Amino acid sequence: MPQLPPITTTVVLCMLPFDRLTRPSDLKKAVLLHTDTRPQAWSDWLRLTGTRGLEAASGPRFEHTYFLLEAAASGLGVAIASLPLVKEDLAGGRLVAPLGFVRSPGSYYLLYPKSTPNAARIAAFAAWIMAEAEAESAFLPTASG
Repeated sequence: MPQLPPITTTVVLCMLPFDRLTRPSDLKKAVLLHTDTRPQAWSDWLRLTGTRGLEAASGPRFEHTYFLLEAAASGLGVAIASLPLVKEDLAGGRLVAPLGFVRSPGSYYLLYPKSTPNAARIAAFAAWIMAEAEAESAFLPTASG
């Protein structure tokens, strides 16, 4: 099965005003918000963007992504999350992505036994999930705001 990169797309999020964030190095002036469900998110993002000189582990930590996103929407700092979790918040202007989007190198795969009585249902599900991933790709701008 092909890779589904849009599902693993990450985005740096914050609430307006975001004019202080125009390039990754501007994050040095921001409070980085973290979640226990993705403890390496900032380290991964910094590596993928080639950003240096930023302490990835600093800042408040939240138990769940929902709390992380609420903190970002309340103006407590800058968060990082997967696009499917925040697509509606971005579209509605509740959150902004001033630094654009980064495709993570990870992938998702659909695994199932070769011999299964539900082959048609699995094929239908696979077609649906691929269509959803392609729809996510259409949403990706270079930056939001």
